[in-house]
Amino acid sequence: MSERLLYLASWVAKQIHLLPQDKSKTEVRNILVIKLDYFGDLIMATPVIDNLKIKYPDAHISLLVGPWMETFANDLHIVDEVITFCAGQFVRNKNTFKSQSYRELVEILRGKYDIVINMRGDWTILFWAILKKPCIFLDYGITLVNDFIHRRVPTHYVDRNLRVIEESSIPVHTKTYALSMQSDEIGHVLKRLGIKPYSDYAVIHPGASEKAKQWPADYFAELVTLINKNLTYACVVIGSKEEEKIYEKIFSKLQKTPPFALYNACGKLTISQVGVLLSYAKLFVGNDSGPLHYASALGISSVGIYRSLSLDRFSPRGNSCTICVHNRKIDLISVSEVMNAITNVVEEGK
Repeated sequence: MSERLLYLASWVAKQIHLLPQDKSKTEVRNILVIKLDYFGDLIMATPVIDNLKIKYPDAHISLLVGPWMETFANDLHIVDEVITFCAGQFVRNKNTFKSQSYRELVEILRGKYDIVINMRGDWTILFWAILKKPCIFLDYGITLVNDFIHRRVPTHYVDRNLRVIEESSIPVHTKTYALSMQSDEIGHVLKRLGIKPYSDYAVIHPGASEKAKQWPADYFAELVTLINKNLTYACVVIGSKEEEKIYEKIFSKLQKTPPFALYNACGKLTISQVGVLLSYAKLFVGNDSGPLHYASALGISSVGIYRSLSLDRFSPRGNSCTICVHNRKIDLISVSEVMNAITNVVEEGK
């Protein structure tokens, strides 16, 4: 509810001219893109930045992200500068990240920006924009309110992101994710996890942002057994340090039926290193979360496990991903259904 009020406040501020009215700008030198949320959301916003780079090739593009996204954002070849700001509403681990104030935001954003694109911020961003008044201010929330007013049918998150710039007559040349990998790190990553070089492995992500999106750990344990046996792939479980408890549940279940090949990468890799691990994987399996979008964007054979509530708007893009979905409860998706999808997607990828 609070975020909807923010969107409405942004729209009203635009209507009563508290926010700039997108004046034409012949020369654009500095662009600020704001994306303060999470991994998958930032991946799905990269086409916006890529199209800005195409439209304004000589402009300096700064990206404002949450501190948990700094390492990944620095690997994006389409941005010139990464700035961090910790907005309280997006903090999931309050022991690691401390919320920052409006005064701190003003100190962080001292530069002069010709275009500011707020893909997802908070109230401090709105107040800053009202006082700063960049020449052009585009806002995801304003686009959503316009969609509601004009009764536009909700579309995929990527298309909605792109509509933010389209409404300011910035053309869309590409809708693909703009990601880059440092492939020379793979040996270091595998050694850190205790995996032999040149091993065939599948990457598993059993976590999700909400419990309703998490396929049961016991099901993942059964799936690991089948992947080990039928495909002869080792399985690497990825996730945050907090998600390591899910790995422990899977490991505990598998201990009752050895042998098995399972490795724990939870909390041990940066997001960029996860990308390196994914880029050499034979397979990815996971819930509706950022790593699934990452794997699909990299062209890895992937299987996503979804509740249908979010499928239309947040499904991965790419031909290498298959979705297993149930319209009510995710635990009604069977292990055999997911394994069949894995078999098919691996065969198609050969």
